[in-house]
Order: sequence, then C-alpha cells, then structure tokens
Amino acid sequence: MRQIGDGRYVPVRELGRGGMGVVWLAEDRLLGREVAVKELTVSGSPERVVREARTASRLRDPGVVTVYDLLMDGGQTYIVMEFVDAPTLADLVGRDGPMSASRAARLGGELLSALEAAHEAGIVHRDVKPGNVMVPPKGTAKLTDFGIAQSFEDPRLTSTGVLIGSPPYMSPERLSGGEPAAAWDLWALGATLFFAVEGYDAYQRATNTATMLAVLNERAEVTQCRGPLAEVITGLMEPDPAQRLTAAAARRLLDQAAGTTRPKPTAALPDPGNPRPTAVAAEPGQPNPTAVYTSDPSQPKPTAIYMSEPGQPNPTAGYEPGSFTPDPSQPNPFAPGSNPFAPGADPYANHPHRERVMAQQAQAMARFRRLRTLTRIAMVAGVVIMVAALVPVIMSAIDMNAAFNQPIITPGATTPNATATTTTRTTTPAVIAAMQQPILTYGAGGDITSDTVPSRNAACYAWTPTKGKPAPKTFDYVDCDAPHGVQSIDYGIITPEADAPYPTPEQMTSRAVALCTKQFLSRVTVADKERSLRYWVLVPSPAAWSSPEHAFGERSYWCVAGKADGTDLTRSIEE
Repeated sequence: MRQIGDGRYVPVRELGRGGMGVVWLAEDRLLGREVAVKELTVSGSPERVVREARTASRLRDPGVVTVYDLLMDGGQTYIVMEFVDAPTLADLVGRDGPMSASRAARLGGELLSALEAAHEAGIVHRDVKPGNVMVPPKGTAKLTDFGIAQSFEDPRLTSTGVLIGSPPYMSPERLSGGEPAAAWDLWALGATLFFAVEGYDAYQRATNTATMLAVLNERAEVTQCRGPLAEVITGLMEPDPAQRLTAAAARRLLDQAAGTTRPKPTAALPDPGNPRPTAVAAEPGQPNPTAVYTSDPSQPKPTAIYMSEPGQPNPTAGYEPGSFTPDPSQPNPFAPGSNPFAPGADPYANHPHRERVMAQQAQAMARFRRLRTLTRIAMVAGVVIMVAALVPVIMSAIDMNAAFNQPIITPGATTPNATATTTTRTTTPAVIAAMQQPILTYGAGGDITSDTVPSRNAACYAWTPTKGKPAPKTFDYVDCDAPHGVQSIDYGIITPEADAPYPTPEQMTSRAVALCTKQFLSRVTVADKERSLRYWVLVPSPAAWSSPEHAFGERSYWCVAGKADGTDLTRSIEE
C-alpha cells in the first residue's frame, strides 16, 4: 500500500484531479483522522510552493480549508489539508439546479469572509471558481486550493507569462497582464455567484481563446435574481478594476440580500516580514479603490471609498444612515471644507519596489484602456450590422405578437377586485386545442411534485409529464438524437416582483397557454405536428408561488412537447 510522509498518511481513494495536481482522501495514522492530500504535479520551483503553503496555513477563517502539513516525499510535493465531505458548488448546481437568491447571498458572504482573510494576509487566491467551493449541508462553505495562492508582491506571473487558473473566472485586467490584486478574486467571486444563481458559466466558450475574448469583450446579464444580489454580482464583475465593487460595499449588499448581519471576519495571523500592498491599477493622482495594508501596526489602514463616475449608479446607494460606524481616527472626507476627491498619501511610499510596482500598474491600465477603446469601436460596428440584419426578424416578431394578442400579467392586478390587465383574450384554434394537454401545476399541492422546473430551452429530457411525479433537474437533459420523451420549447418568468400576489387561474392559464402555443407554432418544424405531437404547459401552484425564498424558479412557466402516441422522440423537433 502506498504511503506518504514516512507512513503517516495512507491514501484511500482519489477524490479528483485538475491542472495543478491530484487530490487523495487519506488516513492520518498519527492522529486517526481523514485528511485530503494534494499531490502537486505542476512544474515550478519547490521553494515557491513552500512559501505559498506557509502563507495559506496562516489563514484563520471558517470559510478556508485548513492546511495541516507540507511534505516533500520521493521527489513529489504534497499539501495535507482538512477533508471536507461535501459537494462542490459546481456539482451541487449540476445536481439540483440554480440556487435561490437568499441562499446564494449567504454563500457569497461566507466566501467573501474567506477572501478578506486572505487579502489581509497579503495573498490573492487566483482560482476562485465553483469547483473550488465546497458546500456542506450544514455549516460554512469552504474555499479550497489556497495552496496555490500568490502573494501580491510576487512577480512570477508577469515574468513567466503563464496564466494559472480557469479562464472563465479570470478578470479582464488579469488576462491583460496586470499585477496580482484583491480585485482579481472579487471579480471571480462575482462570476462564481453568477454561476450559482444562473446555473452556467458566464463566459465559458468552446475554446480557451474564445472564453478569454468573451471575458474581455462581453458583459454577462443576470436574469434569475434582482435587487441587492444582482447589484453585487454586476458590481463585482465590472471590467474596470477602478470601478469594481469593493469588498466592503459587496458585504453590505450581500447582507441585505441574505437578510442577515454578519460579524466582522476573523483576521489572519500577522506576518512581520514583508509589506503587502495591493496592486489594483489606478491612474496617477487618483484615489486607489482598494485599501493598502502594511506590516507596521502603527500605520493606519486607509479607508476604501467606492467612487462612481458621474451619471453611473452608485451600488451602495439606498443604505440607511448609521449602517456602519466610521473609524474616528480617520479624517472625514465629507466634512465641511474638505475635498473627498483630493489625492491622498502615496500608498506605496514604504514599498521596497515602489517604482517597479507603479510602472507595472500604469502599463496594465494603459493596456486595459487601449483594449477597451478598440472593443467599443468593434461593438458599435457590430451593433450597426446586427440591427440591419435583424430588422426583418424583429418586424416579423412584432407582427406575430400583435396577431397573437399576448396577455400581460401586472403585479397588483391579479386579485378578484383588481382591474384585469388582459385586454383581449387569446382564442386558441380547435386544432391547437386538440394538441394542448391539460394544464399542470408544479410545487407543493401541485400535479408535479418538484418545487421548480428546468430553466432550459430546446433541451431534451427522457421524461413525460405525469401527475404525482417530479420534474427532471435542469441538467438532466439528454442528446436530442437519443430516445427522449419531451423537448422543452419555452421557459419564462411570469413576474419578477417578489411581492406579487398569485394570479387568478384565468390570467395564469391565459398567459402561459398563449406564450407556449406561440412557441409551438413558430419553433416546432415537424411537418405533421398537428397530428403527431402534443404539448404541455406547466405553471406554479399557489404554494410554489408563495415560497419564502421567492426564487424566480417558483414564478416560471415551462412548456414541453412530445409525441401524441406516447412513444419516444428520436430527434429534435426544431430543425
């Protein structure tokens, strides 16, 4: 049997592997406990691995996987860590579908605490992603892989030209060659929360090159949540690091979204050795949006103030006075006669490599601004071309919508005493009525026992709607060329308002049937669909609609189509 560390650690089974190494579940024979042992396979200097593991072992936060030991055995490097018996966020969302807004907000607060502890210690994680987040059924989520974190002042990334991490979770300035900074991790946290609520990677494309271009040129749109959580995700994924949401502002928004007030995160043990400035690129003479920490305890920690450009929304607006207590030792930038936009003290005055760091920051910002200018020019040209090409399609869609008289449900107009908002009832042709199956409800007390339905269009499922049975999960879809019971033809949110009352049965049915029928008529291309196919409309039950989570998944309709004779489909119905 293979043994590590003079027989102390005995691998039991492989837990997983990735680009940096292999993780084993092992038995610690000395202390009689289960541990996770990571065998590093990435090439590089062992001294760097030792320094990084030592730094990670100093972190003290419930959201950080504890590093127990570092071993060199048989020419291999091993990091011994706390074993967390829980699925990763990637596995959890793949199994259960997107998270509700409140649960994702709680998760975001826990991960932010772990990152704040790391940033206080002067290190950047560099690989925050769903696969590195462990989500136990109870307790705090854990952020893993701090053993490959990088110190702010470590220049090896720019000197080697190697990008270590996952491209969909790398910030634009990181892909542009910027210096390591806390802002990297905050952007990746936003992308991770996007995955938690949307159910997919915001920028994952077919190739790494396409993925990186998407990060640099596109803006992800949050559709499954709104309010504070949507603000924090959008703010953290701001391409310009100087305008990105700060950790303090993100904390306030996450607490508001979760409905909790979290305690101040535990600080990391101090390192008396090196100064640890952050490296967020800022223009000369402008305030640095990220607080800078030094090892000298006598030096004050300047307060980070989020500055927004004129005309742009302030992500921290709307908070009641007194939501936080400023440090009385710090000057008030908004006191009468003071200028909050005046340049502050040089944050790198005591840095041993001040000139190099400042020059690298200026170069990174210059590259970012050049790329942003070119991107905007390309986007404007692309929009002009797309508009010209889509005008016929848009006009056709408008004509179809007008002909179909799509009803609209407005929150507050759905009770018996309110004025109905449906101006014209949609008349379903007799031939369509023959294909339409009885309306089904999902959720507690409904026909389908699942709390939510899959949030995916044009996906094929080996399933047929049956009363008393659950719906499939979002990611349980199969290849449409394989036998399957139904194919989804439409999915949408009935109303985004969390406090909207349950619509009347007439309004709920009219909206869902109208939208699903329109999609069946326009998208399904099977020649004899009137005779060979049928379709179902699923809407939430009153209990699902009133779920305390108020997730959009419980305010949605779902339409699927299958064969009229009950046999399986063997190809897509949309060609």
